[in-house]
This record gives sequence, C-alpha cells and structure tokens, in this order.
Amino acid sequence: WIGGTDFGTEGEWHWDHTGKHISNATYTNWFTNGHVEPNGKWNENCLMVLGGSSKWNDLFCDYVEAYLCEKN
Repeated sequence: WIGGTDFGTEGEWHWDHTGKHISNATYTNWFTNGHVEPNGKWNENCLMVLGGSSKWNDLFCDYVEAYLCEKN
C-alpha cells in the first residue's frame, strides 16, 4: 500500500496522509496492460503497487498487502 485513496468520490484520488489530490498532470503510474487502472470496480478505493511491475493498481482496502514507507 502506498497511501492513496479515492474514498468520498470515486475516481478522485488523494494522498491519505496529506489530503493532496493525485493529479495526472504531476505524476501517476497506473497499470495499463490490457485494461486501464484505476477501474473503479467493486469498491476498490485504495492504491497499491503491483509486485514486479511497480505499477499502480486500485484494490479493496481490507485486502492484506505489505506497505511502503518513506524515510527522509
């Protein structure tokens, strides 16, 4: 998990820790192999990184995944 969510309004992604909007104009890295992410299916409201590809994917927030931390 990398801390992004679209809870509140489907398709409007923001960073959970700052509330800042995730804009396609600044940076996104959505998975696009045969289908487009985020696809908004089945209440997938949390942002994760797909192993091996480092691409973003939306997924159920209660799905068990590892997390990613940033150290400054």
